Amino acid sequence: MMLFSWRIQSMWSVVPVLKRRIALLRSLSRPTEAVQGLIDLLKAAPTDAEAWCELSDLYQSQGMSAQAVFSLEEALLIAPSSWNIHARLGELQYLCAESSNLDSSYQFLRRSIRSFCRSIELCDDFLRGFYGLAKVSHFASDQW
Repeated sequence: MMLFSWRIQSMWSVVPVLKRRIALLRSLSRPTEAVQGLIDLLKAAPTDAEAWCELSDLYQSQGMSAQAVFSLEEALLIAPSSWNIHARLGELQYLCAESSNLDSSYQFLRRSIRSFCRSIELCDDFLRGFYGLAKVSHFASDQW
């Protein structure tokens, strides 16, 4: 038991160092190593919403939109009242809708509208949510 508690304490003391290493890898333009570092960090600390958001951003920069959406959905499981994460998820879903075929575009647009509405519901003066909702609505009206 003593070994187990020491292991937990040492793991939490290393998390800031791991985050700094990931930030350094990202600044050195090594996104694949940064993604792997974030995955390793999330294996050790899966309840770190900030790490999930960072992973989503890295995935999006690499053009892996489905993984980026999944990562933000994981962050929302940890922090369901984060209006900024809901808005970012809406943005990613909107980008997926723009670049997909007609059938899946409709599904992404529906999810995007839902995410932006949830963002506005949680913070009614969050302009990013309003702007995103207007942008998605305009895109949907042009599409159909």
